[in-house]
Amino acid sequence: MAVFLLKTEHGSEYVPPACAGIFADVVCTPGVGIPDWIERLANENITGGCFADSLRYCPDRLNSRGEMAVFLAKTFQLP
Repeated sequence: MAVFLLKTEHGSEYVPPACAGIFADVVCTPGVGIPDWIERLANENITGGCFADSLRYCPDRLNSRGEMAVFLAKTFQLP
């Protein structure tokens, strides 16, 4: 979902900056896999993760339709 949203927002050639390891449940491997994309969603305030205590992203959890609506609204700055 992170890649889909960011490439739609920034263009198909977009590559996010390297991750820093802000989520406890996402292993930061800069330039490898999805962590860079996930952290960029957080840095653009599109997601705040799934838990604030010990910030987590919950990458294995499915998104509900309501959560997807929020992702789209935030990505495209919709009311």
